[in-house]
Amino acid sequence: MCDNFVSKRHLRRLVKKEIENFSNCTRQTLTDQELSAPIEINQSSNEGSQSENFNIHDEMNPNDTSFSSEKKDCIDRKLASWVINNRVSNECCNSLLSILKSEGINVALCKETLLKALYAENSYCPNESPSISQMPPGEYFHFGLEKALMMHGQYLLLNAKSELLLDVFVDGMPLYKSSSTSLWPILCSFSEFKNSQPFLIATYIGKSKPPDVKDFLKRFVEEYIYLKNEGFKIGDKYFTPKIRLFVCDTPARAFLTGTVGHTSAQGCSKCEQEASYKNKRLNYAIVPGNARTDEAFLARKSQAYHIQQFRSETHPLELCNIKMVTQFPLDTMHLIDLGVFKKMLRLILQNKHTKSKLNVAEINELNRKILYIAKYTPKEFARKGRLFDEVCRWKAKEFRQVVLYTGIIIFKNILHEDLYTHFLLLHTAYRMVSCPSNCHKNLQCVQQLMEAFVADFALIYGSDKISYNVHNLLHLAKCVENFGNVENFSSYKYENFLQTLKKDCRKPSYISQQLNNRCMERHLLLKTNDPKFLPLGQKHRNNLFMRYKFDTYFLSGKSPDNFCFTMSMVPIKVYGFLVDSGEEYVVGNAFTDAVSLFQYPVDSKKCLGICKAKTLNIHREKINMRDIYCKIFCVPDGEYFVFIPILHHCQI
Repeated sequence: MCDNFVSKRHLRRLVKKEIENFSNCTRQTLTDQELSAPIEINQSSNEGSQSENFNIHDEMNPNDTSFSSEKKDCIDRKLASWVINNRVSNECCNSLLSILKSEGINVALCKETLLKALYAENSYCPNESPSISQMPPGEYFHFGLEKALMMHGQYLLLNAKSELLLDVFVDGMPLYKSSSTSLWPILCSFSEFKNSQPFLIATYIGKSKPPDVKDFLKRFVEEYIYLKNEGFKIGDKYFTPKIRLFVCDTPARAFLTGTVGHTSAQGCSKCEQEASYKNKRLNYAIVPGNARTDEAFLARKSQAYHIQQFRSETHPLELCNIKMVTQFPLDTMHLIDLGVFKKMLRLILQNKHTKSKLNVAEINELNRKILYIAKYTPKEFARKGRLFDEVCRWKAKEFRQVVLYTGIIIFKNILHEDLYTHFLLLHTAYRMVSCPSNCHKNLQCVQQLMEAFVADFALIYGSDKISYNVHNLLHLAKCVENFGNVENFSSYKYENFLQTLKKDCRKPSYISQQLNNRCMERHLLLKTNDPKFLPLGQKHRNNLFMRYKFDTYFLSGKSPDNFCFTMSMVPIKVYGFLVDSGEEYVVGNAFTDAVSLFQYPVDSKKCLGICKAKTLNIHREKINMRDIYCKIFCVPDGEYFVFIPILHHCQI
């Protein structure tokens, strides 16, 4: 045993003695200071010094309400925003407030007091009982459509027309891993504002999906019909809501419309083709059947397509004059990203196709390429590439990134030529329907590409692999014709918001009350104006700015965010940004020999903006910011640089 061993009891005595010695020393120091004639200094000070000393003292005194009232409100407001945005628990918030209080900062004593002023500004009572009704075996919580829209009142007054176009989303979501409790929320967003966040209207909480769609939609339909007929007033302006479309995955769409699911032979929601069984799975033909129409749905022409309940009854959504076929487009997140492409990729990796099989070395090369490209992925992409060995754990955005961007580089010279060409059919058609402005011009080409892709899918992977999702690619062009590019009816932003709702439910009891309080708190922090930002960054290099912020993206002087296209489709490597005579410029080097990356099925440079180049001009040039077309995903590939326009803001 060590000679210097000290028992716990003796250690406590030593610590206590040291604390007492320190306290005595501090008191003695204060006494000496008091005896060192501070009064003489104050008496010798001039009037201005005394005034200055008093001002400093007043500022540091937390009990002086004449100064700290306004400052306290500002601090409380910031803390309240922090608490709401980060879902801070009561215990954590109260602990922080007590620490700040002990340091002389004048703040609220507890979380309830902290949020009180914020509630008072918006006339909200936190103890207000939410509208909950029993819907055995679960319960139904109705937040309210009018209530949610009124929360956006100031924003709507500044930006919206009198007719509010709404997109509605419905889907189920499990709340906990150890319980079967799930949410089936009804979410809305504003169709005209692409960056608008969804907001909650109502939700069913139970062990399974809602037992009856009529009960589930009853209050939402009643309120929507009332607001559509009567409107609602914000300030001096009247608004009337109008549903533009419903965003759902396949099971939710079947539940909402009261039709049979995708496991039925009559399951296609867009045509009357009847599937047949082959190798114990449903298979569709490679050509579409007779299109379903809204009039035929209303007249119940195809009885087998409707569930028994609605073969004679009127569906609740039909009371709202909702078009039950047209206004339910196909969601590409579930159709392509998590559907067709995920299936196609797994068949390739498992060698379940008729072409040349992949060996271990080729799969390792695929893994090397996807990790290599991750270093060149711009900040617009939330996820970087992961190994193909973990494809079963990939998220939807990872599949989307490969099929729309990196797949044309990763699969090149590794997949069999027929497999690579088949992939290009899907890649080209998907990029065309993802285009923000020119998607309507390419619909005929998209339809031909999709028909060729489905036909070749049967030849390469077998006719028994033409599943519901593969067949529905034939109907995607029609959805784009009705509602524009696929981002207009994608599930991505709603699925992200589902995770927000999931985090709002901290404990398994009083779920409706938790959702009500969190939704109200989020609405209290809504901004009336768009966030302001400084276009030019603060860092400099050779008197150049290093960053420029556009509306939907930013460019930088550093890799991988330093490539863009000009209006004439010339790729530019950005070096920095310059302000000259009130005009803003990009300073960079242009590539002089850009050519198409592939010629089949279309000319990639002419139709998609995808090209490659290897010669970079050594002379820097100054390009007006108005001549910048879009940002580029740039990947070095051998002696070439491959340029892929980013679809977040691209108009190709």
